[in-house]
Amino acid sequence: MLPRRSQAAGEQILERPLLPAAWLNAMDVGMPTVLREGGYRFFFYSDEGHPREPPHVHVVSAEKTAKFWLNPVELATSRRMHAVELGALHAIVRRNNTRFLEQWYAHFDP
Repeated sequence: MLPRRSQAAGEQILERPLLPAAWLNAMDVGMPTVLREGGYRFFFYSDEGHPREPPHVHVVSAEKTAKFWLNPVELATSRRMHAVELGALHAIVRRNNTRFLEQWYAHFDP
């Protein structure tokens, strides 16, 4: 979404739309995207804690978020997602599991 311009008292003012926190967080540097599919962004944070958590992938779409463990594939957490949506995401993670694990280890254990 692009910022919009409005005119107030003869001046042009650049207004920034309010963006969901999850979307802003996903835009930060250091969060490699491993897949975009069906309006969802699959990624992981470059700093996954100390000690680092087991391999997992984060998913975001607008204000909705989820986290899936990769070995074995299972839902870790979710926020604002419906069961049907989580089932579809689980299938996407299963289908791309090998790719996600390869990218995880390439990023964290080069």
